[in-house]
Amino acid sequence: MTQPSSNSPQPHPRQPPRPKRTGVDIEEDKVWIGFYEEVRGDAAIAKEIKTLLDDDLAMKQTRQGLYLMCQRKLRLEKERQARNDRIGRFVRRLFTSIFVDFPNALRQATRNGGDIAVACLPELPDDPAQQQVQRLTTQPKYKQAQEAFVQQGASAPVAGQVNDETESHRTA
Repeated sequence: MTQPSSNSPQPHPRQPPRPKRTGVDIEEDKVWIGFYEEVRGDAAIAKEIKTLLDDDLAMKQTRQGLYLMCQRKLRLEKERQARNDRIGRFVRRLFTSIFVDFPNALRQATRNGGDIAVACLPELPDDPAQQQVQRLTTQPKYKQAQEAFVQQGASAPVAGQVNDETESHRTA
Protein backbone atom coordinates (compact mmCIF):
# COMPACT_ATOMS: atom_id res chain seq x y z
CA MET A 1 0.00 0.00 0.00
CA THR A 2 1.08 3.39 -0.78
CA GLN A 3 1.05 6.25 1.52
CA PRO A 4 -0.98 9.22 0.47
CA SER A 5 1.21 12.09 -0.53
CA SER A 6 1.19 15.24 1.44
CA ASN A 7 -0.01 17.11 -1.63
CA SER A 8 -3.11 15.01 -2.07
CA PRO A 9 -6.29 16.29 -0.52
CA GLN A 10 -7.31 14.85 2.79
CA PRO A 11 -10.62 13.05 2.78
CA HIS A 12 -13.32 14.92 4.71
CA PRO A 13 -14.63 13.20 7.74
CA ARG A 14 -18.10 11.94 7.13
CA GLN A 15 -20.99 13.79 8.73
CA PRO A 16 -23.42 11.57 10.50
CA PRO A 17 -26.51 11.23 8.36
CA ARG A 18 -29.40 13.53 9.28
CA PRO A 19 -32.40 11.82 10.68
CA LYS A 20 -35.30 11.82 8.29
CA ARG A 21 -37.66 14.68 9.06
CA THR A 22 -41.33 14.10 9.38
CA GLY A 23 -44.10 16.44 8.26
CA VAL A 24 -44.62 17.53 11.86
CA ASP A 25 -40.96 18.54 12.17
CA ILE A 26 -41.20 20.57 8.98
CA GLU A 27 -44.35 22.34 10.18
CA GLU A 28 -42.74 22.98 13.57
CA ASP A 29 -39.79 24.64 11.82
CA LYS A 30 -42.19 26.79 9.78
CA VAL A 31 -43.88 27.95 12.98
CA TRP A 32 -40.54 28.83 14.55
CA ILE A 33 -39.52 30.70 11.39
CA GLY A 34 -42.82 32.62 11.60
CA PHE A 35 -41.89 33.68 15.12
CA TYR A 36 -38.88 35.56 13.76
CA GLU A 37 -41.18 37.98 11.92
CA GLU A 38 -43.71 38.21 14.75
CA VAL A 39 -41.01 39.02 17.32
CA ARG A 40 -40.00 42.08 15.29
CA GLY A 41 -43.50 43.50 15.57
CA ASP A 42 -44.85 42.46 18.96
CA ALA A 43 -43.06 42.79 22.29
CA ALA A 44 -45.61 40.58 24.07
CA ILE A 45 -44.81 37.64 21.80
CA ALA A 46 -41.09 38.35 22.20
CA LYS A 47 -41.50 38.18 25.98
CA GLU A 48 -43.38 34.88 25.82
CA ILE A 49 -40.86 33.28 23.46
CA LYS A 50 -37.91 34.51 25.53
CA THR A 51 -39.50 33.02 28.66
CA LEU A 52 -40.05 29.74 26.83
CA LEU A 53 -36.46 29.64 25.57
CA ASP A 54 -35.11 30.53 29.03
CA ASP A 55 -36.91 27.49 30.44
CA ASP A 56 -35.61 25.05 27.78
CA LEU A 57 -31.81 25.26 27.42
CA ALA A 58 -31.60 22.85 24.45
CA MET A 59 -34.18 24.84 22.50
CA LYS A 60 -32.39 28.06 23.43
CA GLN A 61 -29.16 26.70 21.91
CA THR A 62 -30.85 25.70 18.66
CA ARG A 63 -32.76 29.00 18.37
CA GLN A 64 -30.09 31.48 19.49
CA GLY A 65 -30.95 33.99 16.76
CA LEU A 66 -34.57 34.06 17.84
CA TYR A 67 -33.53 34.42 21.48
CA LEU A 68 -31.30 37.40 20.63
CA MET A 69 -34.09 38.99 18.59
CA CYS A 70 -36.43 38.63 21.57
CA GLN A 71 -33.90 40.27 23.88
CA ARG A 72 -33.39 43.12 21.42
CA LYS A 73 -37.13 43.66 20.96
CA LEU A 74 -37.70 43.73 24.72
CA ARG A 75 -34.83 46.21 25.18
CA LEU A 76 -36.20 48.47 22.42
CA GLU A 77 -39.68 48.24 23.91
CA LYS A 78 -38.33 49.23 27.32
CA GLU A 79 -36.50 52.21 25.78
CA ARG A 80 -39.64 53.22 23.87
CA GLN A 81 -41.72 53.06 27.04
CA ALA A 82 -39.14 55.14 28.96
CA ARG A 83 -39.16 57.74 26.16
CA ASN A 84 -42.96 57.87 26.21
CA ASP A 85 -42.92 58.28 29.99
CA ARG A 86 -40.50 61.21 29.71
CA ILE A 87 -42.65 62.86 27.06
CA GLY A 88 -45.75 62.30 29.18
CA ARG A 89 -44.13 63.87 32.24
CA PHE A 90 -43.02 66.86 30.16
CA VAL A 91 -46.51 67.38 28.72
CA ARG A 92 -48.11 67.06 32.18
CA ARG A 93 -45.66 69.61 33.62
CA LEU A 94 -46.25 71.94 30.67
CA PHE A 95 -50.03 71.79 31.00
CA THR A 96 -49.83 72.12 34.78
CA SER A 97 -47.68 75.22 34.50
CA ILE A 98 -49.88 76.77 31.80
CA PHE A 99 -53.33 75.89 33.12
CA VAL A 100 -52.78 75.63 36.89
CA ASP A 101 -49.65 77.40 38.09
CA PHE A 102 -49.93 80.47 35.84
CA PRO A 103 -53.59 81.18 36.74
CA ASN A 104 -52.80 80.67 40.43
CA ALA A 105 -49.88 83.11 40.21
CA LEU A 106 -52.05 85.57 38.30
CA ARG A 107 -54.82 85.26 40.90
CA GLN A 108 -52.29 85.81 43.71
CA ALA A 109 -50.86 88.85 41.93
CA THR A 110 -54.29 90.36 41.37
CA ARG A 111 -55.31 89.66 44.95
CA ASN A 112 -52.40 91.73 46.23
CA GLY A 113 -52.23 94.05 43.26
CA GLY A 114 -55.88 95.11 43.32
CA ASP A 115 -55.32 97.60 46.13
CA ILE A 116 -52.22 98.89 44.39
CA ALA A 117 -54.12 99.28 41.13
CA VAL A 118 -56.90 101.24 42.85
CA ALA A 119 -54.31 103.46 44.52
CA CYS A 120 -52.73 104.14 41.13
CA LEU A 121 -56.00 105.40 39.66
CA PRO A 122 -56.24 109.18 39.27
CA GLU A 123 -58.25 110.96 41.91
CA LEU A 124 -61.78 111.75 40.93
CA PRO A 125 -62.78 115.40 40.76
CA ASP A 126 -64.97 116.50 43.63
CA ASP A 127 -68.64 115.86 43.21
CA PRO A 128 -70.56 119.11 42.41
CA ALA A 129 -73.02 118.36 45.20
CA GLN A 130 -70.15 117.96 47.66
CA GLN A 131 -68.69 121.29 46.54
CA GLN A 132 -72.09 122.97 47.07
CA VAL A 133 -72.36 121.47 50.58
CA GLN A 134 -68.92 122.82 51.48
CA ARG A 135 -69.85 126.30 50.21
CA LEU A 136 -73.12 126.33 52.14
CA THR A 137 -71.58 125.20 55.42
CA THR A 138 -69.20 128.15 55.39
CA GLN A 139 -72.01 130.76 55.07
CA PRO A 140 -73.21 132.51 58.27
CA LYS A 141 -76.91 131.79 57.56
CA TYR A 142 -76.20 128.07 57.63
CA LYS A 143 -74.31 128.34 60.92
CA GLN A 144 -77.27 130.15 62.53
CA ALA A 145 -79.75 127.59 61.20
CA GLN A 146 -77.59 124.74 62.47
CA GLU A 147 -77.30 126.27 65.96
CA ALA A 148 -81.08 126.75 66.11
CA PHE A 149 -81.61 123.16 65.07
CA VAL A 150 -79.21 121.88 67.71
CA GLN A 151 -80.92 123.96 70.42
CA GLN A 152 -84.34 122.78 69.32
CA GLY A 153 -83.10 119.19 69.45
CA ALA A 154 -81.75 119.69 72.97
CA SER A 155 -85.12 120.87 74.26
CA ALA A 156 -87.01 117.99 72.64
CA PRO A 157 -87.91 115.10 74.97
CA VAL A 158 -85.89 111.95 74.76
CA ALA A 159 -87.85 108.79 74.05
CA GLY A 160 -89.14 107.25 77.24
CA GLN A 161 -88.69 110.50 79.19
CA VAL A 162 -91.93 111.98 80.51
CA ASN A 163 -92.33 115.70 80.15
CA ASP A 164 -95.05 117.87 81.78
CA GLU A 165 -96.12 119.28 78.43
CA THR A 166 -96.33 115.89 76.77
CA GLU A 167 -98.22 114.45 79.76
CA SER A 168 -100.90 117.16 79.60
CA HIS A 169 -101.46 116.48 75.89
CA ARG A 170 -101.97 112.78 76.54
CA THR A 171 -104.56 113.28 79.28
CA ALA A 172 -106.57 115.78 77.32
